Amino acid sequence: MPGVSQGQDDRRLGCVGRFDVRLRHRSARSERFAREKGMTVRVRYAPSPTGYQHFGNLRTAVFNYLFARKHGGVFVLRIEDTDRERSKKEYEDLIREDFEWLGIAIDESPWHGGEYGPYRQSERLHIYKEHLERLVKKDMVFRCFCEGEGEPEAEKKQVVSPDPCRFLPAEDVKRFEKEGRPFCWRFATPRDAIVRFKDLVRGNVRVKASEVTDFVVIKQDGMPTYHFGVVVDDALMKITHVIRGRDHLTNTANHWLLYDAFGYEKPTWCHISRTSKLKKREMLDALDHLEMGVRPKKPIPVIGYRKLGYLPEAIVNYSALLGWHPRDEIEKFNLDDKIEEFDPKDLTKGDSAFDISKFNWLSEKYIKEADIDRLSELARPFFEAADITPPEDKLYLRLIDALRGKCAMVSELPPRFVPFIGGVKLAEDGRKTLQEPGAKKVLGLIVNKMEAKTDLKPEDFDPIIREVGEELGVKGKNLFFPIRSSIIGTPHGPMMSLYLEIFGKDEVLRRLRAGIGE
Repeated sequence: MPGVSQGQDDRRLGCVGRFDVRLRHRSARSERFAREKGMTVRVRYAPSPTGYQHFGNLRTAVFNYLFARKHGGVFVLRIEDTDRERSKKEYEDLIREDFEWLGIAIDESPWHGGEYGPYRQSERLHIYKEHLERLVKKDMVFRCFCEGEGEPEAEKKQVVSPDPCRFLPAEDVKRFEKEGRPFCWRFATPRDAIVRFKDLVRGNVRVKASEVTDFVVIKQDGMPTYHFGVVVDDALMKITHVIRGRDHLTNTANHWLLYDAFGYEKPTWCHISRTSKLKKREMLDALDHLEMGVRPKKPIPVIGYRKLGYLPEAIVNYSALLGWHPRDEIEKFNLDDKIEEFDPKDLTKGDSAFDISKFNWLSEKYIKEADIDRLSELARPFFEAADITPPEDKLYLRLIDALRGKCAMVSELPPRFVPFIGGVKLAEDGRKTLQEPGAKKVLGLIVNKMEAKTDLKPEDFDPIIREVGEELGVKGKNLFFPIRSSIIGTPHGPMMSLYLEIFGKDEVLRRLRAGIGE
């Protein structure tokens, strides 16, 4: 960093059960402990604005949020934008939009402010410079003139040799400076130190400093590395608990050493499991090939789920299940209802896999139970995008309510309206159903019984269908699929009585006859 002098070398759906009382007592003990220590619990979520957020990122934010709320603490969002080439404002804007859409309340951030700002690392360069000067005065950093800034990977329990530039003679340092050679600053790792800390998930961790490289703290462009920036920021923002991914566990020795060097009180670390099946390249490719009304077959970034019409509460709920399971085994829940129960000790140590089938199952539950007026408003932009004109309000609400079953995303609704507001277009599965042996017999007998009943009401349709099933000895898909296929073009759809309610007797008969081929 310019202007700094070199020193010397050197259970699914249900209700909460018997755990409530115990959890309330545990939360009370935790809060009492914090008060006795004079400590306000402060946690942070620190994304880099270099791409879209995905379930792995969001899950970390959710766990931090739960922990902060449980202990009456503060949830901080900090933007780590020191990667000049990859950081973009559009990604930072999307981070903000994602949190606002998801309804996760942030206490301090670049947009909310706070007494420990600024909350963008790019606005804290003067702070890093001051902290570098402190280490220079203590002879705890040195200039490294080696080409590149890569750090040799230290194999487990392997002694890592100090960086050669650590012992450069003073005259060589001056000569290289005069030549204008680029340099970075490295931390002079104390070779005899022992790093010890207790991780809330991993337990006791012990690392010999001799296994840690002389790592870079300030890059050649003057920007802090992740290690340096995160320690300075967490210390000054008074972060008490660092809850982050397991991939950062190997970094913690570096951070412990920096805390020690600055004399700052160390936080409590908590390294959560990784989320497998979230491959960035595959997610971006899937995002580029989104199709409204078609469920993605692979994970996509949060912005993709927003575009497709997944409900935000389903996304937040599923994020919390990635590496954590409520003790009552209830998998559908409001996040704030689980604040008292959340404990990092219950987080899984093994990797958690993103299961898109389970996510869609949970999303279907949310859409099925969503407020009908809210759902109808959310659906209108998708009708416009699909160039489908919805019917008048009363019928629109009736169809939204009837057709939302098994919908995981709002964009699935408009295509389901088509048979009810336009003609029948046979889908491939409907065509195959009507070609099955016995299909025309079912339709023919249905037509006869409907014609014989002069005062036909919607509630009469199901009894007629049952009679036909009994007389022909058919049931299940052999009974219902031909009827739906002829009326709406596909074997899958809502309850049968809705067809008479919406279309009336004459139109239903017309469609049934068309299915027979008359």
